[in-house]
Amino acid sequence: MKKQNEKNKQPIKQKQNPIKTKGISIEKIRSYITEPVETVFKNADVFTERYIPERLIFRDDEINQILENVAKAFQDIKPQNMFIWGSPGTGKTTAFEMIMKAFGREANKLGIPIKFIYVDAKYKTLPQAIGATLQQFDRMVNLKGIGFEEMLQKIYPHLEKQITCLIYDDVDKMIKKYPYAEPFDILINTISRLATKNIDAFTCVLANNRKIENELKSFTKSTFAPQRLYFREYNATEMNLIIQDRCEVGFHDGVISKEDIVEFSKYLLSTSNDLRTGLDVLKEAGWHANLKKQKTISSDDLLKSLTKVIKNTLVESITQLSDTQLALLWSIALVQKRKGFAESGHAYNQYKEKILELLGNNSFVCTKRHLTRNVAAQMEVMGLFTSKLKGRGKAGGVALTYSIDMEELDDAFNLCNIEISKRKKTSKIISRISGQTKIVAGGVGDDLEPLRVKKYPPKVVKTVKLQK
Repeated sequence: MKKQNEKNKQPIKQKQNPIKTKGISIEKIRSYITEPVETVFKNADVFTERYIPERLIFRDDEINQILENVAKAFQDIKPQNMFIWGSPGTGKTTAFEMIMKAFGREANKLGIPIKFIYVDAKYKTLPQAIGATLQQFDRMVNLKGIGFEEMLQKIYPHLEKQITCLIYDDVDKMIKKYPYAEPFDILINTISRLATKNIDAFTCVLANNRKIENELKSFTKSTFAPQRLYFREYNATEMNLIIQDRCEVGFHDGVISKEDIVEFSKYLLSTSNDLRTGLDVLKEAGWHANLKKQKTISSDDLLKSLTKVIKNTLVESITQLSDTQLALLWSIALVQKRKGFAESGHAYNQYKEKILELLGNNSFVCTKRHLTRNVAAQMEVMGLFTSKLKGRGKAGGVALTYSIDMEELDDAFNLCNIEISKRKKTSKIISRISGQTKIVAGGVGDDLEPLRVKKYPPKVVKTVKLQK
């Protein structure tokens, strides 16, 4: 009996189940942090945009033309403005980064005052591009409350101090806020006029399409008067050798075979993907190999990583859309899935229903004219869909047809539904806050601003006693 009582007094051992968070155990997370991982990378930065190679192969002629023009500044000759165009991933930006680095080093040695100002104008409005230029000169400047003309007046004294090379990249992807003027036309005209005879400044404009030069107004062309340079696309052999060169620098020996690199390069060109996408795929495949503790990367791994990179790009674009843009993209995808193409009138009818469902009675439904000329134009610059002119109505309105890439149509529609459901939940949470909270949504003209919530203090009512 005593032995049985002693056994009963012993504490019962409970099974220790590992704590899990959304299907992943804490022990597995600790293993990723504590255990040393054998990486396939020799230098992962090789596959990022910030990497500047020592030599840009197959671009010697283009770089020499830029060097000859910029070198005039060292001989007391004002360099000519330049207009450089070429498809994405052809090395335009990388070439200028190499030149800025090389010339900056030599200028410091020789004591020559030269400054390179690089502004990425992609998805920027005209004031934002000018503001980014001012911030390159003065990092501490506060742009709040500064108008367009005032920013130009602040830029002008900086141009008098030294030789200045103003570089504006992706100007053809600037956001158009006003239908009567192209932002890149005003930007090029304004900056070119700042560089007068008394100022040693010149402008280099980088674009993906040459058509924007034809869209410049006559007085802008006469003021700009650029030297033209074309960066051609890489062929299959060149693409293969560039990727092979990056793999030799970025990966350890034997991680990826030359045969797989050749097949991958051909597949990139056949699917109209550029070198920049190829480098992102190699980086993604390398990280996937590290997580799976693999020592090699196969052709199947590259294809899976390509699908993931394309989808991640689409996810990132959709999550950054405003409510108006998100409702419009969902409407275009829905109409296109039903009819094969989306007319602007049918898409607008679906948009009105969706924006009311998304934001409720507090939503602002913009007009069809504003939606087609401003909102849709901004989204087309982002590459979410393309538009074609179908005709004009009796009142002079424009009828357009929108089309999303068929390979991305289902993903775009599903991702829009997911993002809309997320925003509905957040709007319900906000609506549950007490009456002291007021929701202030960004205006339609400022579509890229997120939803802002302002809290107001409770009102204090004072009572005054009347004296007899």
